[in-house]
Amino acid sequence: MSNPPFQPPEGFDELVTLYRRQERVQAQLNDLSQAGAEADAYRTQLAEYDRQAEAYARQLAGKTPEGPAWWDLQARARLLAAEPRQRQLPQSTHCAVCPVRGCGRELPVEPEHADRAYRCPCPNKAELYVGRTETAWTLHLPPSTQEQRETVNRIAHALHTGQGYRDRSFRPTLTAADGNSARMAEAFQTFHALTRQVTHAVLAGHPMQALDLAERAHAAEAAYRTHERRYRLARREHQNTGRWHDTETFWIEQPDPYTPGHPLRRYTFNLVAVWDERGATVEVVNGREIELQSGLAVDAEAWRQLVALLTRAENKPGAKTDLQELVYRSHKGSLVVRDHVKKRFPEALKALEALRLSLVMEAREGSEKFSKW
Repeated sequence: MSNPPFQPPEGFDELVTLYRRQERVQAQLNDLSQAGAEADAYRTQLAEYDRQAEAYARQLAGKTPEGPAWWDLQARARLLAAEPRQRQLPQSTHCAVCPVRGCGRELPVEPEHADRAYRCPCPNKAELYVGRTETAWTLHLPPSTQEQRETVNRIAHALHTGQGYRDRSFRPTLTAADGNSARMAEAFQTFHALTRQVTHAVLAGHPMQALDLAERAHAAEAAYRTHERRYRLARREHQNTGRWHDTETFWIEQPDPYTPGHPLRRYTFNLVAVWDERGATVEVVNGREIELQSGLAVDAEAWRQLVALLTRAENKPGAKTDLQELVYRSHKGSLVVRDHVKKRFPEALKALEALRLSLVMEAREGSEKFSKW
């Protein structure tokens, strides 16, 4: 039995407008540094919008007890507020409207390339992401470039300084078949299936069901990573090999964009870089795994340049290196790529982007020991 179509209560448009105002304030905050009085003022305003929106959604739901719950109204209003302001539908079923302000042109979408970035032919040459609802194609702006560059700097800092978890019980074994290999595949299949169900639940307008599925998917991913790590520790090929900074799991801390107030959260990523005694070089050996996790293809040259970039920062004589801005430096209120990175290590940016896309929010308490996992 299909669910009845959503009937917005009277006054629902005002809730959407409130969330659109919040979207604009969030965009302004994204263009600022995370510190400073101006940024704090924006965060206070966002928190106030959250309070007003929840109170108003409860008020609307109270007027029509037989209608949607207040949290359902909130979720639907957020989705509408995030859509492009141009509400006109494209004439073709394989077209979508450009969300760039001042553009609004209808652009063709090729289903076979829906997994790739889309560049608008307008003068801004905006890079867009393709989306799909139950009935139409959509185009979306990527997240703030400033935020992405800040994250890349944090990743480079963690790699350079060895900001990772040390596993003191690292003891590669000589055992044969490892049961963790089969469990890795099983856990990943469960994670992938649940993630697809989350997508369908969100598009169908069932936020609470999507949240339950997302929590189950997150647990399945944790199981996959646990078995993956145990499998790596038992691989014979690492028996006589030194690891980069004696760790495989690095961590960074950054604001959580999905929680009011944006508290600091710890995120982890895996990079297995080992010492190759034959060539006296450091080699990244889990590049393929990072590609699968991030969805970004990275060739061997990109990993080689990343290692070269990190070792250059370590060995460069003369001027003191700014460890917080190894890749992008501050310039007139924004972050720009450093000249030597652009000239000598351009492919390293792709490797760092893959690591950024593979970040996982840490679900553990900070006091727990990594050796327990």
